[in-house]
Amino acid sequence: MSLEGIFINGVYRGVLSDIAEVQNLVLNQVLYLQPYAGSRIAQLANKPPSIDSPIRLFCSLTDDLPTVRYTCEIVGWHDKRELVGRQHEIIETIIRAFQPTEDGIYRHINDTECVNLLSVVNMRELSKPFLVSELQKISDDQPLSLNRSRSGGWSYVRYPTDEWVASHL
Repeated sequence: MSLEGIFINGVYRGVLSDIAEVQNLVLNQVLYLQPYAGSRIAQLANKPPSIDSPIRLFCSLTDDLPTVRYTCEIVGWHDKRELVGRQHEIIETIIRAFQPTEDGIYRHINDTECVNLLSVVNMRELSKPFLVSELQKISDDQPLSLNRSRSGGWSYVRYPTDEWVASHL
């Protein structure tokens, strides 16, 4: 049996390590990832994950694109353009308090509107990192390519089992 997840290509190490550090100290603390993209992650927008129905996330780093180094569970998704009022204030406060490498919620990076806000739990650095080619793209059943030259983007992927993921932690 294989399971479905999402791979994000090239996240800053500091962002992921900040999240992992807090979540190791405060179990089940929801924190946030903000992919640099102007389009919605359709799978998350159409069927938002939840605490009861999370989606596995795999991340490579900006300085090591062909290797998956971190994993976590996505437990929520928001379109930043729709965050207003108290909800926006609370998420902004959490990001500023617990994620020092992120300066709150950002809406634009280099003329690109940033749309996706991912709520994540259980961020872990892998003790046994693996090549992205061990993940299979859902779109064409092919392994992810190792030929990665720049950060950005995501792919919907399959991975063998939760036990397989646990063997890398």
